[in-house]
Amino acid sequence: MFEAGQEGIPAQGFDVRDPALLFGDGMPRVSLPNAVRKAVNAGLCDGCKMSKGNTWEIDALVGLFRVGLPALDIALQNWLPGIDVRIGGVFCHGRPKVTIDKGKHKGKSCEIGDLLLVVRYMNGPVVTHQALLLQTKIGTTPQYPGVKDSAYKQLVLYTMWPEFTFFGNLQRDVKPKGPHPGAQYGFLDICNNGCPSCNGTTAIPPSVVIRQLEATIVDMVFQTGGRQTTLPPPPGTIGWDRVVWDLLLKSVGEAYHWTRGKGRGDRAFRNGLFLMGTGTEPPQLLEEVAASADFAAASEHSTNDFSLAGALSDERLSPPGSDDDGMPGGFDDDPDRGLSVAVVEIDATQADLA
Repeated sequence: MFEAGQEGIPAQGFDVRDPALLFGDGMPRVSLPNAVRKAVNAGLCDGCKMSKGNTWEIDALVGLFRVGLPALDIALQNWLPGIDVRIGGVFCHGRPKVTIDKGKHKGKSCEIGDLLLVVRYMNGPVVTHQALLLQTKIGTTPQYPGVKDSAYKQLVLYTMWPEFTFFGNLQRDVKPKGPHPGAQYGFLDICNNGCPSCNGTTAIPPSVVIRQLEATIVDMVFQTGGRQTTLPPPPGTIGWDRVVWDLLLKSVGEAYHWTRGKGRGDRAFRNGLFLMGTGTEPPQLLEEVAASADFAAASEHSTNDFSLAGALSDERLSPPGSDDDGMPGGFDDDPDRGLSVAVVEIDATQADLA
């Protein structure tokens, strides 16, 4: 718990983890977990209604970006009065794949995940990050692939973290070599147009112990969920921090490309790329990624290209693997594209809690 007067902490001793902020202060209002649950439910139901039939993971993600994140923004603004909250991200439903470099599964490839959620807490010079990489599945309970299933390699990745290469030649080595809260499966209980009963749960594989998705998000807001991550990562490192940074660089870079060079708004959305923010400014983390030397080295675009596209369209994305989305062979099958990234930024530096 931060103490009043500590360097970088306002004299009033604000702490984002204060239980009074989580459950209210006696006023007749709903708790923060319940408000976040409603935001998650609204987002998933939006994707469900948009699909007009069987809902895919991609529909659920679109709904979470289009409706869920703005609702989460409102919830956090209401429960963190006087605190600057910025929420934004990149909708980019590619399938970035890793190739395992060593061990029994050497040479095998698998998807690294569907969604990266990063929560940044800022209070003067104090800056912390919690990161969560989610592999989403439609279902109500943890059902992990068996050894003969093609998806088993991803379970190996999330439970053993063998050394791997991705995005061409980036060699990475995440430690410890076992399950951790930064990489989880997300199980989406989709009602298929029977809204409003959609909800989600998370689990650290191979455990079958689940936690409600809204509780996982609240844990991250309170700096107790996901995995603590240093961004940008220390020079020369190739572990977890670097992997999260790689994913941010890739997805933000692609959003630059589409919002500036190949269309904005609906067209960018239909091609699976979308840079968005809930307010007038994106989270500073996204701007810092775009202004970094790593970004300049990996992208042809300058920081002057940074722009937010309009609202997400109602038009449904094409099925995985199809050619109807404007990308050869279906964008879902491109291992060198990014994944969706959502950033929640809580800045208490100029907190006014009077």
